[in-house]
Amino acid sequence: MTPFPCRIIPDVHGETGALQAAVSGSEDRHLFLLGDLVDFGPDPAGTLALALDLVESGRATLVRSNHDDRLYRHLTRGKVTVRGTLARTLEAIGARPDAQELHARFCAVYAAAPWWLRIGDYFLVHGAMDPLMLEHAAPVEPLTGRQRGKL
Repeated sequence: MTPFPCRIIPDVHGETGALQAAVSGSEDRHLFLLGDLVDFGPDPAGTLALALDLVESGRATLVRSNHDDRLYRHLTRGKVTVRGTLARTLEAIGARPDAQELHARFCAVYAAAPWWLRIGDYFLVHGAMDPLMLEHAAPVEPLTGRQRGKL
């Protein structure tokens, strides 16, 4: 049992309607977004904006993920090959009149997002976990490839 009412929402991948449906009826619960907000779906920019609204309002907590991390690394360091789903996500964000604001909001929220969370008896993480994660608090700084190989 979690120590408070919550709803866990993973992998919405640009499906704004799916995120809206998952949020609907959860006004009395804290939301945990297990990442992969962007890529694949028809509206990655709208999904990202809605998720950021939820996190910034205090209704939700975002956990880092591979697709969101790729977007973050591109926006902050530019050392990511842009193709496929990332290219479509960047195009969708760029088409919005608030594109620069959305970039800044995402980078601020994502920089503060943990790689994993412990909530009562539950362990929240995007994708797979390593048993070593149970022994360590989530790092504040982004993990390097070498560090990821150890966890």
